[in-house]
Amino acid sequence: MTQTRRIAPDPEWVLMYKRGMATQKIASAAGVAGSVVRYHLAIAAKQDPGIREEHKAALPVSPQRLTAAGRWNLEDVLAFYKTEGRLPIFSRSAREKARCGCIDAVRTQRRAPSPLPTLTPWT
Repeated sequence: MTQTRRIAPDPEWVLMYKRGMATQKIASAAGVAGSVVRYHLAIAAKQDPGIREEHKAALPVSPQRLTAAGRWNLEDVLAFYKTEGRLPIFSRSAREKARCGCIDAVRTQRRAPSPLPTLTPWT
């Protein structure tokens, strides 16, 4: 395997990093190990201390992590804590049980005996 000797820091990698690209993506695009890219970026950070701030500023805004179901669950836990003075142990809240009532109906239907005839074992 032939190794290309690069002058550190590689200006192309530094530019990609400044534009918000992750080090592993830079490494896979260049076909080198991630440690090589991090080595080059460490040298670039010594020369230009503001490189890390530029990278963080260029990162895309992360989406909101709290979903609607998570928010409902949080509201249920807070309401339970307000009324009971303790956190719930393992049981679902009444609000969630009401939401999942249709699932319970499906479960009972599945448990009901089938109207189809069953096979008899071979004798």
